Order: sequence, then C-alpha cells, then structure tokens
Amino acid sequence: MNIYEIVDMLRECESNKYKTINLVPSENEATTLSRLPLLLDLYNRYFFNDKQKWNEWFFRGAQEVHRLETEVAIPLLQELGKAQYVNLRPLSGLNCGLIVLKALGGGIGANILTVSPEQGGHFATKDLAESLGLKVNFMTGPDEHSIDFDLLKTQLLERDVHLVYVDQSNCLFPIDLEKLVQSVKETSPKTIIHVDVSHWLGLIFGNVMKNPLVLGIDSFGGSTHKTFPGPQKAVFFTNNLEIEQKFKEVQSYIVSSHHFGAVASLAISLLEFKNCGGFDYAHRIVGNAKTLANELYHLGYDVKGKERGYTIGHQIWLSTDNTGISSYEASERLYKVGIRVNVYNSLPSFRGKLALRLGVNEITRHGAHAEDMVELASVMDDAIRERLSVSELQRRVKNIRTRYINSYGYSMDDRKLRELCIQTFLSSIEGVNCAEHSTW
Repeated sequence: MNIYEIVDMLRECESNKYKTINLVPSENEATTLSRLPLLLDLYNRYFFNDKQKWNEWFFRGAQEVHRLETEVAIPLLQELGKAQYVNLRPLSGLNCGLIVLKALGGGIGANILTVSPEQGGHFATKDLAESLGLKVNFMTGPDEHSIDFDLLKTQLLERDVHLVYVDQSNCLFPIDLEKLVQSVKETSPKTIIHVDVSHWLGLIFGNVMKNPLVLGIDSFGGSTHKTFPGPQKAVFFTNNLEIEQKFKEVQSYIVSSHHFGAVASLAISLLEFKNCGGFDYAHRIVGNAKTLANELYHLGYDVKGKERGYTIGHQIWLSTDNTGISSYEASERLYKVGIRVNVYNSLPSFRGKLALRLGVNEITRHGAHAEDMVELASVMDDAIRERLSVSELQRRVKNIRTRYINSYGYSMDDRKLRELCIQTFLSSIEGVNCAEHSTW
C-alpha cells in the first residue's frame, strides 16, 4: 500500500464510525476534542518533574504544558476517585495490574487470592502473577456472580495471603465489596485488598457504583477507556501512603515515559466528565443495559441474569444458539449492518461455548436513552434473523448512531472553541501557517 491508500483507508474508517454502533464493553470513544493532544508535539515528549522542582527539569519537552497533569488531571482524579494519592503513569489496565502485583503481591513465593475465571476473573491475571513468582489461589462461589465468603475465610486462615486481587472483567453483578472487606479484615487484617475497576471506572466516578476506598478497599485502579470515555491509559488510587509509595517505586522502573499526550487527553476527558454530562451519562448506562437486555430476552434470545435484573453495569451476556443461529454467525450478520459486538469463548455460564458480551457504554456516551435501546434491539433482531435488507438495516443503524451528535462533552457549536481546535490542528501540520486560515 502507498501512503495515499493508507490515508484514504483512515479517512474511510473515520467516516464509517457514524454508520456504526459499537457494543464492545471494553471500548469507548473518547471525544474528538480530548483526542486532539494525541496529534500534537507534546505527544512526543517526556515529563518526569511532577514536583516541579526548578533544578529537576532534566527533560524539558513538556515544561510549558506540565500543568495539564499537575493542575488538571491529578486534582480531578483525586476528586472523582475520592483518593488522596493518585498515579496516572500506568499505560493500560494490564500494565497497572502488573505494577500492583509486583508492588503489593508480597514477592516471590507469596500467596495471593484472585477471582476465578468462572466468577469473571480476568484471563491474564494468573499467568501474570505466576510470572512474578506469586502463588495464585482462586476465590470461587456458588454461581458466576458470587463468591463463597466462608470459603474465602478458610483460605485466608490456611494460607498467609498477602494480597486479595479482585479483577472481574466479565461481570454482570460485581462482588459485594463491603462483605469482602469485612471477611478479609476480620480474618486476616494485614492482607491488602486491591480492586481492578477497569470496567466500572465511569460508573464509580458518576456515583452509580460505590467507591471502593469508601468501602474500605486499600486501593483500586484500571483502564480509562471503558465506562470512562477517555484515552487508552490507566490510573491507580489509594488513601494509604505506604501503598502509594510501594506502587510508585515499582512503577518508576516498569513505566518510564507515561505518554504525555495521553495524559493531556485524560485531563480533557476528566473535565468533560465533570462539567459536560458525565454524571447523567453514567446513570443512563445501567438503565440502557437493562432495557436492551430485557428487549433481547423477550425477542427470544438466551440472555443471562434475568432473575437478578440482567445487570447492574454496562455488560450484557447472551447467546443466539437457542434460535438455531450460532453466536458467531449472529456477530457476522450484525457486523454487516454496522453493529459491532464482542464474541467471547469464556463467558461464565456458557460452558466454553461462544457467546456475545455486549456493552452499552459507548452508545450511551453518544447520547442514547432507553427508548433507543428498544429500537436497537429490534434492529439487532431483524439483522440476526435476516428479515430485512442489509441496506435498510444500515440506514436504521446510522439513524440511531447520529441521533444525538455532540450530546456529550464540550460543544463544537462554541465558535471560539471550534476555531481554537482548528488552529491547533493546522499548526501541527508542517509548513502550514495557521494564521492564514483563522477564518476556517
């Protein structure tokens, strides 16, 4: 491929997003405004002098914009995360998890407890922990949504457990953290509890889910691009100085450059969340998920969690196999009309069979309400059962996707802001004098 073909492919991909509904729960679209820093010179720069000491500017590339981190991103993370100490240097959810396991896991030979994959635990945690020399034991339970707290207490009594690491990446109903804290602190007071909230960060910031630190958890962290609509990065929170110092010590040699462009993007994303609809967005997620799940159930699909209200987050689990159409085939039919879903081969309760893991976080970020979920379920059903032409279903998908353009974040109808963004972008293109285009 030549450069023109590559750029044209990117252009087409970008234009197609307005014809697409993304229902992948681990993805979200950061706003165009918040992604602007990823195009700029600061994306190339290092920043280490977070204390802003006059004699420690060893890398000066971000010196003129460092306040995006020190005066915007960190204070907003402390406020929204209700945490005294925040670390925004991790590069991804797994990168943050690696630092946590190394810093808080107890070292080679130490015992940790983590969530069994049958209860939604992340597929990579066991291998990651064992690569550090940790001994991994699973918390299990009577069903895919619960853990056995009596068994947990027994495990804590039988082993010297250094860390309880809660890492539900597949989850309709999160573990009861209040009961977890009570069980661990009564049985093994020195054991540290960390929660990976990658899938729940936006719901925690929006006060839809309880903040883990308020519940007595020692630390929490995770990625910033699932229910929180930010850049692909990660953050760590704690109110414990010793834990903060241990985390920072390990982070200092696992992460060097923390991708300052993404930090600037995160700063804008946090401002948007606080000032431009984040709390309303977070509250609509759960209602939208319940509505879509219920509609799909009544359309004849095998939707899990009905007895408990389907979900209390953004995820929906279902299979189409009971209709005679495999879940993978269903995903292909949905893709043809512009609906992207996550095919999964290890969702709890499907016994290793392929199923669909959906998330309403991105379509909710785009402005969708419960009534749109009813319409979306109908479109999905028509696509899976091939009742209507692909072109007609594509038209309906585009109509839903574009119904609420600019419903979240700072409005591009603000002429001053729009012109600043255009000038900033133009100034990044070599040889362009943005002043010549000030009327764009």
